[in-house]
Amino acid sequence: MDRIDTLLQAQRFNEKFSPKQVAQFSFKRIIDGNDDPTGYFECKGCGKTRKQAAATGYSNLMSHVCCEHATYEREMEAAAISATGTLIP
Repeated sequence: MDRIDTLLQAQRFNEKFSPKQVAQFSFKRIIDGNDDPTGYFECKGCGKTRKQAAATGYSNLMSHVCCEHATYEREMEAAAISATGTLIP
């Protein structure tokens, strides 16, 4: 497998959970002193900070989770239904 195939494979997101579900499960929103959103999110797994510009989707957050936290699918499946918003056992 060449480098391009590897990069494309790493960017392929799981269809079991929506990007929004993964982001909500994996990140917490960083707010400023006035309780306003900053556009930055902190990964609950490793503490790294990622930016998500308004109305741009979840690709930056998903990329981090897929590349840095390979077990996120299993963790989400094992989590409480209320944390993921799905009925997956």
